[in-house]
Amino acid sequence: MKPYLLGTAVAVLFTATPAFSDCTPLVPDDGDTITCTGTDTDGVHQTLIDNGNLDDIRLDVTGTLSNADSGEHTVELDDDATVMISSTGRVEDVSGKHVIKLDEAANVENAGLIQAGKDGLNHGVNAVVHNTATASTIVTTVRFRAPMAS
Repeated sequence: MKPYLLGTAVAVLFTATPAFSDCTPLVPDDGDTITCTGTDTDGVHQTLIDNGNLDDIRLDVTGTLSNADSGEHTVELDDDATVMISSTGRVEDVSGKHVIKLDEAANVENAGLIQAGKDGLNHGVNAVVHNTATASTIVTTVRFRAPMAS
């Protein structure tokens, strides 16, 4: 009986694993700071955490963040997002998607590496991008989306 109960507990533990295990909090809400350390292959994509509109999020990356397991954009957040990539941070695409896809009023501070298979950074209007990475360590294309006509 004990092995059966242990097996059940382990199965429940594995099915409850969050969408991105090396980033915390596991289920962010608007206004939260998400911190990613170590290696994460799911990325931080608002639909993966069952929230289609993560506003006012700050994402701090000190490890390696990729989309190897998700197949989605590595980072996708909504309005007023701030993405901070430290000198030890890597954000990379391995599936032909945008590495970082943000909506309006985004702020990106990159001191690390953004490595793109398509676009490194795709964002809406009123964005600020500050790159302090050396030219030899950044592989990225920045694409701006024009505002929609009203």
